[in-house]
Parts: sequence; structure tokens; C-alpha cells
Amino acid sequence: MFDGNRHLLVEVPWVNNHRYFLDLMSMMDYSLCVSFSETFCITAADAVVCGVPLICSKEIPWASNFSIVDTTDSDEIVERMSALRGIKASLAQHFNRVGLFKYAEKSKRLWLNYLKGKNA
Repeated sequence: MFDGNRHLLVEVPWVNNHRYFLDLMSMMDYSLCVSFSETFCITAADAVVCGVPLICSKEIPWASNFSIVDTTDSDEIVERMSALRGIKASLAQHFNRVGLFKYAEKSKRLWLNYLKGKNA
């Protein structure tokens, strides 16, 4: 996917220290979390917190439409990387932050209600 275009994939060994991971992530141009099944994706949430443009699958329910790509379409993924610059990246980041916040608040309410025995 990275051959023949201006984007460079940099692979980094596994990092056990979350603070170091966030520092490393904050230097990235994009975070690609294009999964078939991962629904929350803490890495995607970390990218949003670090202000890194997110490109992901529809499996992440809180992600904005600016970030969502077809999981099997490598051309669309590369095109979205090129498109998420400047104002579009800022808009995507804003909507992803809002989506993540709302998702977290809803999840918190659901868990608190469950723990209180309300189950709704």
C-alpha cells in the first residue's frame, strides 16, 4: 500500500510504557486503525487525544465520517491520507473528539445504571 506513493510506513517495536507510546504517537502524521472487528480501539482513541488524524473502519462507532474508509480498499486509505491535511484534518479531529467524548459519556451512564441495577 505504501509502495509508489509519497507516504512512508514506519514500523516501531511494541512499547509497554503508555506515556512513551503517547509521545511517540504525537509525532505521527496519521494513525491507521482499519480493522474488520475492533470496535472501540484504544489506539484510535489515543490518536484522537494526541491530535493525530485518524483513518479507520466503520467498526469504530464514535469515529467521524471524515475518518472512515472501506477496510478492503487500499486506494481509498491512501487517498484519505492525502485528503486529511489542513482544515479537513482539523475538522476530522474535532468531530472525532466530540464522538469519542459522547461515546465515553454514554458508556459511563450505561455502566453506572447497570451497577445501580437499572439495566437500561
